[in-house]
Amino acid sequence: MKCTAYALMFFNFCVTLANGSKAKKSNLETINKQLKRLCLTNPENYLKEQNVVKCKISYDSSCWKETLAGQVIYQPCPFLRYDSTGNISRRCDEHGKWQNENIANCRSLESQEPANTGKQTSNSSEGIPPQEVG
Repeated sequence: MKCTAYALMFFNFCVTLANGSKAKKSNLETINKQLKRLCLTNPENYLKEQNVVKCKISYDSSCWKETLAGQVIYQPCPFLRYDSTGNISRRCDEHGKWQNENIANCRSLESQEPANTGKQTSNSSEGIPPQEVG
């Protein structure tokens, strides 16, 4: 089901490229909202361990799972903004705060130039509580 949702959203993204920039922007925003919802509601993105120092789940075109303090996580560059053949990384510091993304290995879809700056995002899920795992 997860793969189907991603595939469907990617297909919608590809179709809108031919429909003009206004439709493209609107569809990209819709896709981004759907991806964020999938990220924040997926029980696999939450640690099972209680009472540990961790970074909370975060979404910013990439889904950053809850991560133990001191760890670095890697994933493909977000396809909404970059060529997804490279990897993006982010460190959860020892205090449970996300550090800036490392997007040095990502290439912008618009310019095909290497990205050189990260974006600091909120360390919260904007008030959306984790789903109960049954």
